[in-house]
Amino acid sequence: MSYINVDIDLSDFDSADLLEELRIRDVDLIDPDIVERIQALYDKISTKQDYTKDLNDLIYHVLGRIV
Repeated sequence: MSYINVDIDLSDFDSADLLEELRIRDVDLIDPDIVERIQALYDKISTKQDYTKDLNDLIYHVLGRIV
């Protein structure tokens, strides 16, 4: 049996290639839409704005349940 050593630098691949490889391997990724919604929630919470509707929308989007 033969072996080959290969040096690979992840910087040789762009993000899209890496994300596609993770999708092929069925690795769960964080949905960018969810990150955006959570950031919006954080912004409202940190500025003491009402975030109830945003939170309810997020729960519905992720769980499919109405609060």
